[in-house]
Amino acid sequence: MTENKTIYGLATPLGRSAMAVIRVSGPLTISILKKIFRPKKEYQKFPARKIIKGEIIDWENNKIIDEVTVAVYYSPNSYTGEDMAEIFSHGGFYLPQRICEILKKAGAILAEPGEFTKRRFLNGKIDLVQAEALLPLISAQTEKQAKMALAQLRGEVSLIIKNFGEELKELLAQTEYLIEFADEEEAKELEKNIKKRIASLNEKMEKIFKRTHFQKKIFQGIKVVLAGRANVGKSSLFNQLLGRERAIVTEIPGTTRDVIEAMIDIDGFPFIFCDTAGIDFNISLIDELSVKKTKEYLEMGDLILLIFDISEPPQEADYDLLRMTKEKDRIIILNKKDLPHKFPLDFLSSEPYLLISAKYGDGIEEIKKRLKKYLQNFYSDSDTFLFLPRQIECLEKALAACKNCLNLSYWESIAEELKEALFNLRELLGETTSEEILDKIFSQFCIGK
Repeated sequence: MTENKTIYGLATPLGRSAMAVIRVSGPLTISILKKIFRPKKEYQKFPARKIIKGEIIDWENNKIIDEVTVAVYYSPNSYTGEDMAEIFSHGGFYLPQRICEILKKAGAILAEPGEFTKRRFLNGKIDLVQAEALLPLISAQTEKQAKMALAQLRGEVSLIIKNFGEELKELLAQTEYLIEFADEEEAKELEKNIKKRIASLNEKMEKIFKRTHFQKKIFQGIKVVLAGRANVGKSSLFNQLLGRERAIVTEIPGTTRDVIEAMIDIDGFPFIFCDTAGIDFNISLIDELSVKKTKEYLEMGDLILLIFDISEPPQEADYDLLRMTKEKDRIIILNKKDLPHKFPLDFLSSEPYLLISAKYGDGIEEIKKRLKKYLQNFYSDSDTFLFLPRQIECLEKALAACKNCLNLSYWESIAEELKEALFNLRELLGETTSEEILDKIFSQFCIGK
């Protein structure tokens, strides 16, 4: 990172637009601004957090580049914790780039990806969990995704992790006192108390950890695989769920040969529906490859919509699909209810099913209700949201160290495990994270963030 340098970066994309935002941060921000910005009103000192009208000029020839407004923020009360300015110019391609050229000529350098937020983190304005939340928040496509990221950005998650850390510090202090100073009578009571508190902390951390797998799934999107033999109506159902025609629908079996994916927002939850090729046995080489891909999706799917054609008797492929998905979360769907029924219900062995007509859209809302019901056991608005792989890994390591404490007899070993747990929680918050990991995290951001 360009420490102690003054940086600039576009916070908005180039393109036809009403406005562009260019950020500047670092020790030379004010002196550079005085050189390139000519306010409509003279100021002895630029007012903080006020919109100032004026012009960006090329000071070497006094040529006006653009009419702009500028907001100035003084250290430490800025996004980065440094002196900072935001220039609001007209949008487009030429003007924002020309202003960036003027900033470079005046002594600022182009920011690295994520450098504004990285400086905010390094200057103690936020911890690493909060910093990591920015990219998911910007990328969120549904209400629940945004809520999960916002909980991290607001520091709600960090507060819980910090409380765990404080509890570990207290336990470590008690353990070290036990090792060094406690007499025999005092030691017995202290040992009992420490073990009890470690067990309680372990329980609280495990409760959060158990939810992380599914929270990660929610943020990435719940993968729902539509499976069935050829021509049972998978693509028709796929289109009905999306509310638009995305997959080709014909009377010819095997029309869908590749997997088609599309995301849909159902009450704030992101569901990724996957329309797969039909499972069959009398198939060509191309169909065989398609079926192989379908089987891969059945393995990786979070939930299976298993579709049968109620207008035909069960076929070998139907039995095969029932066996293949018996260990998976699934919803049985009997399609083509608008046609005469030839499908014996005892085939399903009393498993619940939904009767629909994908062709006419009958039963679609009931499927969506079942999808929402499926999520009830995995999500609560009051959850502690940890959904990024690095965060989950740190919590898992801290939890493993706590569990080890409960299985050890030597208090010196317990003290070491408590230190290990504390180290991993501090790494989660970014208190002990290496420069390499920080660079990897912030490199995913855009230049002006």
